[in-house]
Amino acid sequence: MATTLFIQCEKQGYGQLVGLSSIGAFMPSPSAPAYHASKAFVSQYMKSVQKKIIAF
Repeated sequence: MATTLFIQCEKQGYGQLVGLSSIGAFMPSPSAPAYHASKAFVSQYMKSVQKKIIAF
């Protein structure tokens, strides 16, 4: 999905991709493991997208 959005932004000549996470990505607690795992996923996914865009 992010790649599709990036291609659209490139066609338009501008655009931004935003991924929202939380401190839970970096400071997990045992009370909500699925929540913290999903926040870690968002953070790592957006870092990967950033590297892919830079390489593009």
